[in-house]
Amino acid sequence: MATYTEHYGLHQWVPEDNFLRSDFNTDLQKIDQTLYEIFETASSKALAVTGTYAGDDTMERTIDLGFQPKALYLYTWGGFTSTYNSGTHVVYGGLALPEHPIVDFGSSDAPIVEICSTGFQLHCDNSYHRVNESDYFYYYIALR
Repeated sequence: MATYTEHYGLHQWVPEDNFLRSDFNTDLQKIDQTLYEIFETASSKALAVTGTYAGDDTMERTIDLGFQPKALYLYTWGGFTSTYNSGTHVVYGGLALPEHPIVDFGSSDAPIVEICSTGFQLHCDNSYHRVNESDYFYYYIALR
């Protein structure tokens, strides 16, 4: 008489058992469903989400991720997050955490990139805050 595995109830036959094709089909259906749940829904369970967006020159913009990130790293071509040249600091990205936005400490300390309940918000209040410039393509890594 067959016994069954502890976790999925799959048949465990002994040599003297007679078995039916339907027993195999039942086991394969259980395996198929489990694999589907693991692999097809993995993207919604991912710990890190990566993505891109093209700048559009708007002063305020929200990038919707469908969740509130625990951390966000934003950068542009070549991995740049900022530059400093001849006394001018230009911000292209950086690391943002809830309650700790990316700010330009040299100017108003106002948020440039901040995490919101559905993703992150961009604030481009001057020409040195370039997190949404139309000539740039931006990359991000968001942690759930």
